[in-house]
Amino acid sequence: MTCTSENGIQMRKEIDKVKFTQVRHMPDSSKYKPKGYASWMGFWKDKMAASTRLPINDISYCYCCKKNKTDFVGGHVISKDEEKYICPICKECNDMAKEKNEYSERHFSVPSQLLVEFYPKHDADILENQKE
Repeated sequence: MTCTSENGIQMRKEIDKVKFTQVRHMPDSSKYKPKGYASWMGFWKDKMAASTRLPINDISYCYCCKKNKTDFVGGHVISKDEEKYICPICKECNDMAKEKNEYSERHFSVPSQLLVEFYPKHDADILENQKE
């Protein structure tokens, strides 16, 4: 379907500007707890609001399973160049990738502007014996 209106052309230009990053789930990341936040989604929302990149309350699409969802968590992901990030992932996808498995090794594309850098030494406490 081709859109010929001015709004359609403008929207296509905006879509073309979006850059994507290939990521995969970070296995065994449940040992990390965000310092100063109740959840990783809270951490992600705070960092996104501080950067004023996107409206953060309109997250409704999971780039991992490519479905519209309503229940999101701040998922730990790793890019192909081994950079670590937090991004919104539906709870179902995040739960499926908690262990190192075939699902956690699969790469998927996320708009780069949805990624918030994650540095375990600064952003998290490691709780070795805590279960989720």
